[in-house]
Amino acid sequence: MNKKINIDVARFVVSFLVIAIHISPFININQEFNFFFTRILGRIAVPLFFMITGYFVIDGCLKDKNKLKKYTIKILKIYLFCIILYLPINIYMGKFNNISIFSIIKDILINGTLYHLWYFPALILGIWITYYFIKKLGNRKTFITVIVLYIIGLLGDSYYGLTRNVCVLSYIYDFIFKISDYTRNGLFYAPIFLYLGYFIKIKRVNNKKSFLYSVLFFIGMTIEATILHKFNLQKHDSMYILLIPTMYVLFDYLINISNTQNLKLRNVSTIIYIFHPLFIVGIRFISGICKVEKYIVDNNFIFYLVVAVVTTIFAFLIEKIKEVIKMNKENSLLTDRAWVEVNLENLEHNINEIKKVIQPKTKIMAVVKANAYGHGSILIAEKLSEIGINDFAVATLDEAIELRKHNIKGNILILGYTNFEDLKYVIQYDLIQTIVDYNYSEKIKELKLSQKLNCHIKINTGMNRIGERYDNMDRLIKIYENPRLNILGTFSHLCVADSDKKEDIEFTEKQIENFNKCIKQLKENGQDVGKVHLQSSYGAINYNTETYDYVRIGIIMYGVNSDNTAYQKNKLDLKPVLSLKARVTSVKEINKDDSVSYGRTYIADSNRKIASISIGYADGFPRCLSNKNMLVKVNGNYSKVIGRICMDQCVIDVTDVKEIKTGDVVYIIDCDDINLSSEKFAMNADTITNEFLSRLGNRLPRIRS
Repeated sequence: MNKKINIDVARFVVSFLVIAIHISPFININQEFNFFFTRILGRIAVPLFFMITGYFVIDGCLKDKNKLKKYTIKILKIYLFCIILYLPINIYMGKFNNISIFSIIKDILINGTLYHLWYFPALILGIWITYYFIKKLGNRKTFITVIVLYIIGLLGDSYYGLTRNVCVLSYIYDFIFKISDYTRNGLFYAPIFLYLGYFIKIKRVNNKKSFLYSVLFFIGMTIEATILHKFNLQKHDSMYILLIPTMYVLFDYLINISNTQNLKLRNVSTIIYIFHPLFIVGIRFISGICKVEKYIVDNNFIFYLVVAVVTTIFAFLIEKIKEVIKMNKENSLLTDRAWVEVNLENLEHNINEIKKVIQPKTKIMAVVKANAYGHGSILIAEKLSEIGINDFAVATLDEAIELRKHNIKGNILILGYTNFEDLKYVIQYDLIQTIVDYNYSEKIKELKLSQKLNCHIKINTGMNRIGERYDNMDRLIKIYENPRLNILGTFSHLCVADSDKKEDIEFTEKQIENFNKCIKQLKENGQDVGKVHLQSSYGAINYNTETYDYVRIGIIMYGVNSDNTAYQKNKLDLKPVLSLKARVTSVKEINKDDSVSYGRTYIADSNRKIASISIGYADGFPRCLSNKNMLVKVNGNYSKVIGRICMDQCVIDVTDVKEIKTGDVVYIIDCDDINLSSEKFAMNADTITNEFLSRLGNRLPRIRS
């Protein structure tokens, strides 16, 4: 199964089922199949939408009610836009002729002002109901309550043929239908699916037979729907008994393929849902003008294809326009001084290169600590999530929380120490903490945490930094038996995997041996070690015959080596991701013997043309590179940095640059120019790229190139 598939792909696919429901594409071909496609298969679409919302939204809302308020306002804005968008069509269709105020209010608050817009008020009401039930009743009672609500709705939907003949029930449902045209709404229908999405999130359900069960339950639902249809029992056909177990196991299957998100596809799906009725009307209208109804509109299947294709093209076009507008707006604001440009295509290329050398069953854990080695952790993590990477490692709690606050999902492992008083935030933000040694584990026993602490155990195999020593088996076993820990993984770290020296290779091989032996002993003792990982960037390249659950990829993911001496047994075609740019702020002529910058360390040996540029050591351009023949590039020409580098500015010699003016872009690091590489820059500063890149200042905006 392709691990790059994510839940928003499923959302995108089922959006076409919604279009099918409103067109009936197979009605002219086979009515029974059309019923199956639109009234059975099509009925998984909206529950899936609700479950995705429940999975990704409700847990955060329970922790912070402001998130629920913000989400509600967001949906209300979308709904208001839709009401205005379809107002002309409603007027044209005579919807408001002789309509009461009560009916207008009912349509706005419950039914929706057009046949597909019921979803938005249902979502708002459903999510607030689910939120309050969980808060007031707890999970078990909430489940019972939403099931009861669904049953009430069910008896007014697919099973209405049974209840309408029961006197008391008939009166009850007559009253319900005066308020809502259908029981498929935010009270009876939405809460169960929102809750199931949330439940799968918090319980981390992972049934290996979910796909098989979903097929079996769907077959059962098909039989159920067919019988109900045959005996004409349905008032509507949105709710079935077996729809609940079908959606539960299907969603469990989908979410365990990948629980990552794709914001672009999510937005496209929303646009398709909102606009497809507009294109149904528009294509009918244009077909009438062009007198081609019999070729398009009268053939429901062709009509469906045309509407689906045109709506999809429109949705992607709108999303692209939004993306360009947003990027241009951001870039114009962020590139007025100095900035970092990140080539996300190169990042994806590097991930694909790394996958060539790691074992097929091994997953990448992306190391995005230190602001993703200076590249911008949010920008990098969002792109990685988009391409199917949903395991991340950071150094500190603050870094992890920053990712969560920017809606980065998946697993986030904190590689370093977290203060005991702050471990509550590890739980609050659904993070994973490293257990640094036995004493750390023992201290956690004394804490009054709200639940077990999700963690990975660090094993010291020879680096002697953090971790419990590999041969302290008694202490290790006690860590694994700590009742306050929910142990999800075990790992260690190789300290000289980037060296080809004989003694370093032997040391690394010994570390691997110690780690494997330790894991084996723990398993033999009955300990669940969880996900196992040892290799970081150079371990993955040079010792790739070892198979673990993860490789922790850091510096090479960004397309650079730590330094020019780093050993690569398996050569990868890596492409640098980062460029560093600034602007020319002033251009002037100086005379022979004039000095430049602090300390008069540069004296002109002839008349020169110089330019000040808007970057300095506070931005991460090291002062130690002053007067070291450092090259930058402006308008395609290389220029030397002269004089001392200042906190916010420095000066370059542009005597040989024919055309230069204030505002021109200066390349300090260029991902496409080997002469302006991060490695060369770091080497001149007598350091490694890891240090240089991670010290790029926070006041440098990170933008997509």
